[in-house]
Amino acid sequence: MGNNKLNLVSPPKVSVVIPHRGDDASLELCLRAVRAQEYPSRSFETIVVLNESLERDLSFPLETGEKLVIQSENFSYAARNAGIRMAAHEIIALTDSDTVPKASWLWEGVSAIAGGFDLVAGGIELTFQRQPLTPSALYEKLFAFDQERNVKLGQSVTANLFATRKAFETYGLFAETARSGDDFDWTKAATAKGAKLKLAEGAIVQHPARETWRELARKAHRTSWYFPRTNTIQMSKNLYSRLAVKFAPSPSDSRRASMTSKERSIAKFLYFLVLSYQTVIVALLLAWLAITPGQKTKRVSNPRFRDREG
Repeated sequence: MGNNKLNLVSPPKVSVVIPHRGDDASLELCLRAVRAQEYPSRSFETIVVLNESLERDLSFPLETGEKLVIQSENFSYAARNAGIRMAAHEIIALTDSDTVPKASWLWEGVSAIAGGFDLVAGGIELTFQRQPLTPSALYEKLFAFDQERNVKLGQSVTANLFATRKAFETYGLFAETARSGDDFDWTKAATAKGAKLKLAEGAIVQHPARETWRELARKAHRTSWYFPRTNTIQMSKNLYSRLAVKFAPSPSDSRRASMTSKERSIAKFLYFLVLSYQTVIVALLLAWLAITPGQKTKRVSNPRFRDREG
């Protein structure tokens, strides 16, 4: 295990940041898994950022070492920024409220960071409710949250990302108004500027798969239409960059090996349906941009970090 690299008496301290909105049941499952970490509880804090328009209490009590921060504006990236600002420690572990981290998650992720990396992409294990798997679930199994492939492209999702505090100080925070996709944009920009990114396959969180076409279409719409509005030229470059990756699907070897030839064929058919849908959305968006002034997206550079309650 990676924890052999760490000082077991005094391991690095970690701030776990979890943006949340909606039903609290999944968040409670996530927090139970965080509380059950093999990492010493005295060495990490957990910051839950409630990203809803109305302030409210959670449906269950928080425990020692956990705090709730309210971020009522914008979406999950603004919530992550709020949590990062409140973080007290030098290592930030990002995940989502619908994940269930495995017990060795923090040990494995922090061990990789301790090896001299700025960013660490942890593994994501999809969970399925339906058997046999639906076509949409097969699509997810082959393509979704493929961190092995992501790292080869210099990017990671924030559903399982470890970063040093210095990385955020150097490369800025996420785009405040972004609704989707800024995890890829931020990590790609950071690695392009020299940030060192590592895959930690043992730092695993479980994430529910999307198992219906409606769920896939909803995500395709969100990741295409709700794109940070910059000027038309920059917007076109960003959209082209995302679609260029989508037009050249190359799942990791481990993903391909986990499926039969027939399952892969079904997944690829769904892939091109999703891609076609996204292409239409992007065409409409570019047409809209051509006649509408862009609203510049705010990315927070050189943020000030504050260790206080919101």
